[in-house]
Amino acid sequence: MKIYNKKNFFIGLLGELLFLALLIFNIRRGEVSFLQVCTTLMWLIVGGRIIFRSLSLKHSREDLLLERDERNRHINLKASQRALQITQILSFIGGMVLYGLGGDDYKHLMLGTGLLLAFFISGLAYFAAIFYYSHNS
Repeated sequence: MKIYNKKNFFIGLLGELLFLALLIFNIRRGEVSFLQVCTTLMWLIVGGRIIFRSLSLKHSREDLLLERDERNRHINLKASQRALQITQILSFIGGMVLYGLGGDDYKHLMLGTGLLLAFFISGLAYFAAIFYYSHNS
């Protein structure tokens, strides 16, 4: 069998590895809930489908065409930008709330610090992306 889309093949392998890790984790714990079974099966199906598409010439060509389409790239860029903004807002609000709750509680204070640190790191990533696009366009 030939792998036509290596990136998708490795993403599918990652999905299958997550399936195996969840399966082993659930077996070792001994407790299995409906949600855990659904999540485990989801990773099996998603990983298998992605691997199947990477091994098929027809599906790999379709995936590469969709990936290279300018409209799809623009939509992905806008969606990523919006997701980053939402993550920044939620981490900032969560950090401030946990700082407010964590007057005497060390756990809340550290969670607040972690969320605010995530906010500042995502801000750095945002400015690095702006710098990159301004110098490469």
